[in-house]
Amino acid sequence: MSTRTHAFLLVLITAGVFCPLLVAGFIWDDQVLVLENLWTHDPANLPRFFRASLWESTPIANTTTPYYRPMMLVELLVDRQLFGFSTLAHHAHSLAWHLVCTLLVWKLIRTLGGQGIAATASAAVFALHPFQTEVVAFIAARNDAMALAGVLGALLLLKDEAPSPWRLTQAGICALYALLSKETALMLPLLLAMCDLVVHGRLINVRRYLAIGLAMGVFGLLRLQAPLDSSALNLGEVLQSAPAIMASYASRLLWPIGTSPTTPLNAIQLSLPSLGIALFLAGLALRAQRKMALCGLGIFVVGLTPALAGVVLYGGLPYRYTYLPMLGIAIGYCALWNKHTNHPASLLLPLILGGITTSQLVDWSTNLSFWERGYQVAPGVETACGLFKAHESELHHTELESPQRKKRFDRAEALLQEAIQNPPSQYCCYSASRWYWKLGLPQSAVTSGLEALNNGCEPSPELLAPLAMSEALIGQWDAAESHAKEAGRDPTGLAPVVLSAAALRRGDESVLLYWEQKGSNEAQINLRDQVDFVLNSPPPIQPNSSVSPTDESESP
Repeated sequence: MSTRTHAFLLVLITAGVFCPLLVAGFIWDDQVLVLENLWTHDPANLPRFFRASLWESTPIANTTTPYYRPMMLVELLVDRQLFGFSTLAHHAHSLAWHLVCTLLVWKLIRTLGGQGIAATASAAVFALHPFQTEVVAFIAARNDAMALAGVLGALLLLKDEAPSPWRLTQAGICALYALLSKETALMLPLLLAMCDLVVHGRLINVRRYLAIGLAMGVFGLLRLQAPLDSSALNLGEVLQSAPAIMASYASRLLWPIGTSPTTPLNAIQLSLPSLGIALFLAGLALRAQRKMALCGLGIFVVGLTPALAGVVLYGGLPYRYTYLPMLGIAIGYCALWNKHTNHPASLLLPLILGGITTSQLVDWSTNLSFWERGYQVAPGVETACGLFKAHESELHHTELESPQRKKRFDRAEALLQEAIQNPPSQYCCYSASRWYWKLGLPQSAVTSGLEALNNGCEPSPELLAPLAMSEALIGQWDAAESHAKEAGRDPTGLAPVVLSAAALRRGDESVLLYWEQKGSNEAQINLRDQVDFVLNSPPPIQPNSSVSPTDESESP
């Protein structure tokens, strides 16, 4: 069988395994980053992508995150301009990146000495492992595949001892693209060094490293323009957690059954038998071909190192963090079969992994099924929050006055209250008052918002502004004005409404004129009409929740 046939079958089988995801929906952070993105509707916003953190493009007010991913925003811009919000197109785009990475992994393994069935089987281990599903199914995780494609492209372009200036330039462009997709590409010089040691037995031609260094310099200058914040990262906590995180990933990669990427870190149990088997297989690979096995082990460790900070910040073990480390697993698997390059038994593991992946795709089909699975595996405030958000989205598409709507409302309300218990899920703190306000339940919005603050929710604008509006609607004007002032930068546009209305009640129109002149109403609502509505509305009667959750467009 020719090498082209091997490559064709590898891509075909990978596409066949993941093609059911083409009809999947948007999940997890896709709702905010893709559907509610404030910038990707207009190509004129392109320059802003390179001067801001990733989440500054979303309605979430806390924009000073450490994530600088401008090429991810470019990808979302392209998708939206060409396909709108077509789930089919978005998922096909993500799958295409995974197929590109699969083919490049196969080529790199062959460059490192892999041959025949063993090389193809090893690339299939990378392609079909259940952990890879997150990068394919989760649009917001596509940048992991984008970054790895850039890294692999640079490594392959620099495989020769004396690449031409044109290839050096191409490698630098690939490296810069990878860096602008995700910061894990900063590991590229170490990855190149490990490949050098396997192929050439030594580090060669410093010009190759200078090409990468130049790309890293450009990346650094661009990143300095963005208001990023890494203050939440505790280096001591990262170092303390590193051994357990590494061991947990190693064991779960070997036994990826019954897991969920939403499982909180404190609920993850290390599988010692799986870890033992993983170490045993690593030993066999080292014995079979030491250099290639060491290269695979090194890439796994180096690739997972940047993920340690992400795991600590996130508080769980997302699958997407293993996308680059899986390259090391694939290389190590090839080393294991080095003496039996064309033995069909090497295909057994990728076939098993492909079967497991296929059986678990249903969990990724909708946001609701995804979070139902997460809540089932590890019930807690974070998974309750995720499941609440899924039910919240479904509630908007449920017919008014229907029994199904009442049932879904009750389920969503119970999950939200679970999510804001002390200590709360900060992500659901954003919804503590806003959700009830959107449904036209101001009294519930006040009760829930105050409880959330008492339980440790951060006083974010998303919580305070709807709380203030709801307090105004039920006549608690002193509390409303106080919370509106505390809200600060308000993406909901409600705080200026409350402040203007409170001032007008005292006969002071200057506040309303100030906000109208400032034009800072980010929600693009008619400020004067909303102020009139709040001032002239009779005190609302709290509707019975079994009948009343209304469409959000009916809320003030």
